[in-house]
Amino acid sequence: DDDGGGVTSPPSSTSTPTRKPLPAILLSKSAAKPVDTNGDGRVDSGDTVAYALVVTNTGNVPLHDVQVTDPMLGTVTCPSTVLAIGASESCSSAPHVITQADVDHGIIHNTATATATDPDNDAVGPVSASANVPSTQVARLSIDKQAGTVQDTNGDHRTDAGDTIPYTFVVTNTGTVIITGVAVEDVRIASVSCPTVTLAAGASMTCAGSYRIKQADVDAGS
Repeated sequence: DDDGGGVTSPPSSTSTPTRKPLPAILLSKSAAKPVDTNGDGRVDSGDTVAYALVVTNTGNVPLHDVQVTDPMLGTVTCPSTVLAIGASESCSSAPHVITQADVDHGIIHNTATATATDPDNDAVGPVSASANVPSTQVARLSIDKQAGTVQDTNGDHRTDAGDTIPYTFVVTNTGTVIITGVAVEDVRIASVSCPTVTLAAGASMTCAGSYRIKQADVDAGS
């Protein structure tokens, strides 16, 4: 005032509404076209699938400690562990090598998870995203039958009645899935023995049996 004394006004205040902190995170995942490593035109064991992973801050506060995990893909690398409001980043990993189990299942199902921390150091997430890639399921067998050297049972140096012919049967799984209950049937051979009843994709086995020549075979000439 005029006398040099200090003057203080009564308080005056305003209130401006602000948004409540709502931290949130979003993860999207997509699969690229599988790479046909063996060139057989199928999505099968040994082929690879690459995935795109995009994590986004969909909340109204910045996030830190951003992390993406994926058990199938192993290590997932993101450019930054900090995401501003509305920001996105693409994370990367090594492609997945398709296994026989994937093929047998009929689909490569893959799920990734994203987590983060808000400014109050509270956990945000986890949120998950999945991608499915169909595999090619083909059940197919091939068989190659070969006759061995005739066993001259009676020692007359002829292929005639009573002699035996050994046969081999090479059975191959030419499909993409494991086949069980594999057996070889031959109307002339009572019993064909095989080392196993299960064949993995691409696997082969040799089965064996023998036939005793009858007089009717000799008369027929073959």
